Amino acid sequence: MEFWLLGNYMLFNNKLSLAISWDMDHNTTKDEIARFWDREWVERTFRFTDTLHALKLTLEEIVLLRVIILTFTGRRIPHYTSIT
Repeated sequence: MEFWLLGNYMLFNNKLSLAISWDMDHNTTKDEIARFWDREWVERTFRFTDTLHALKLTLEEIVLLRVIILTFTGRRIPHYTSIT
């Protein structure tokens, strides 16, 4: 999720309650998104994109942050044993 958001936060506009697709072919509102996702999560996501917008990150900074996310996920990867 973090990887996706850092690549797409610029497509969210909290003031207009609007999110658009990369090709600008589709757009949607917070209300529409909240039909499928928890309302509080939608609100937090839009507010977080405001924070990211305020940072005015360069493309290089975004790439670096995304690499860090991929490298240090902080998630436990399940250990599977092979069945012989």
